[in-house]
Amino acid sequence: MGHINHNDLRKMVKEGLVKGIDLDLTSTPDFCKTCVEAKATRKPFPKRSTTENIKAYGDKVMADVWGPAEVESLGHKKYYLLFQDRKSHEEQVYFMLKKSETLDNYKRYEAWAKVQRNVPTIKTFGSDRGSEFKSKDFTDHLER
Repeated sequence: MGHINHNDLRKMVKEGLVKGIDLDLTSTPDFCKTCVEAKATRKPFPKRSTTENIKAYGDKVMADVWGPAEVESLGHKKYYLLFQDRKSHEEQVYFMLKKSETLDNYKRYEAWAKVQRNVPTIKTFGSDRGSEFKSKDFTDHLER
């Protein structure tokens, strides 16, 4: 929760607003790591992704997995994987039985983008860093 700052405490003692505190009115406060961390600020995340480096299809692709659905599809699928190209905002959806199919569907999307949209390689891949995107196999594939 924190504590009162030294100057306010000194003022309260000096004006007799509190009793039972023996405080040297000429003292200075010790360094308080918690106070420093509590007052630290940071710049907010941008409300929108920047598009400065997005000049062509495949420069930035975002992906997310949704599911499980309460009711499975006619093909018994309970999940879907969505890819969105940030240049064109074109979306591709792949329906899945389980999340573990994510890497195989990413490879399918990559192949589709190469053939249908003439994308030599997906330059930036974005996700929510869900477990389906953090497997060693997925990471190794992206590094290659």
